[in-house]
Amino acid sequence: MPIELIAPAKVNLALEVTGRRPDGYHEVVSVAQTIDLADRVVLDLATTIELEVAGEKLLARGSEVFIGVAALSPDDMVLTVKGGGAMRHRSPGGVAWKREGSGGDWRLADVDPAAGVAVAIDGQGALLGLDLENGEVRWQSPAETGLRVRDARLLRGGRVLAFAREPEKQIMVFDPSSGTWSATEVAQAFARQGMRAVLAAWLDRAESLAGFWQIGTANGAAWLILGADGWYKIPLP
Repeated sequence: MPIELIAPAKVNLALEVTGRRPDGYHEVVSVAQTIDLADRVVLDLATTIELEVAGEKLLARGSEVFIGVAALSPDDMVLTVKGGGAMRHRSPGGVAWKREGSGGDWRLADVDPAAGVAVAIDGQGALLGLDLENGEVRWQSPAETGLRVRDARLLRGGRVLAFAREPEKQIMVFDPSSGTWSATEVAQAFARQGMRAVLAAWLDRAESLAGFWQIGTANGAAWLILGADGWYKIPLP
């Protein structure tokens, strides 16, 4: 059954370039306002996925093969495979590597081409760091914690911001270099600014990391969170 959605247009009211990252890209902060103009988007289920990369078509049954895809460039992409695992496909050349996996279907959460790593979430809610060059698993979050991660995003320095729903809704930071989780880092930043209620309200309605970002500022870094009445910037120490 088709799903019909309305995608409002927006006007950028302000755009600030806040600094240059070590990988050469720039951090930006934009303030946007939706307007009455909108696109009507109709979505329906498909039985196949057809990807055209630099003129080469990669066709497969979407319900049987691919779970997600991230394009590194117009002719280079990483895909997660149904049943667990991932692959990288280049054109020309075809499959560069394929990594078999377990734990159920993997989902791509984030990719950092400059650092050469992709973050995936396996079917048990564990994080995996994949080497983009060879598909090797660089690191994996410990399974014994009982956490089931639903969404994740790479942070500066290679750490990972994660949103989990089990055993309870929470937002945490994972450090691959030590293999440890921090359940207090984000909460303490909000507490220092007297913003515990803003974080609690966001967690109450959150289903992913949408509306929660780490940004660069003139004074360092900050969390940017979408509250009920607009955006809040929470400086990091």
